[in-house]
Amino acid sequence: MIEMVRAMFPDVPTAAIQADLQRTGSVETTVDNALRDGGLPMPATPTTSQPGSPSLNNTSSSSSRKPTNYSSLLQRYKLDTDRLAQDELTEPPKVWEQDAAKRQDTLKKRKEFMVLQARRKLMEQQQKQKDQQQQQPVEQTTTTAPSLIPEQQDLVSSDTSKSAIGENFDELSVDELNTLSPEQRRRHMLQAFEKKNAI
Repeated sequence: MIEMVRAMFPDVPTAAIQADLQRTGSVETTVDNALRDGGLPMPATPTTSQPGSPSLNNTSSSSSRKPTNYSSLLQRYKLDTDRLAQDELTEPPKVWEQDAAKRQDTLKKRKEFMVLQARRKLMEQQQKQKDQQQQQPVEQTTTTAPSLIPEQQDLVSSDTSKSAIGENFDELSVDELNTLSPEQRRRHMLQAFEKKNAI
């Protein structure tokens, strides 16, 4: 009786069907209740399963099973991590076998392949991120290094301009003075100060 109602209303829980059938004693009344209310109410107290209904025993035993916690799919499918180190994972053939045992074996191999392939992609992605993080400090040092280069260029340009200009800044025009580096301007002011004190 439960299976007849269950076939018509697959979304209604078996416990609700059983409780309504026990209360009404009629499949037609239970179906009418399900149609009128859009479903059947769950029983208030847990019902004991009858030994005559094997489907109910199967569902209660499957629901009483505790889920096993796995830390990864590799442990769940008992896969060998050494296969990840191989250069090329070979994909199992996409063949539908006639024998059920062979089909099961083929499907198991395909699952293993997909898990290993996903694991390899994840490892490659993590390695790429690690490489990018290692390159960032190098890029940061190269970005800080150019800040030192203008100072060095100022020293080099001051040496070359010193030889080109000479020690006499009095002959420079205002535009030429504006093109001088801060170090050269400082040197010009020191020379002017020394000349003033020497007088």
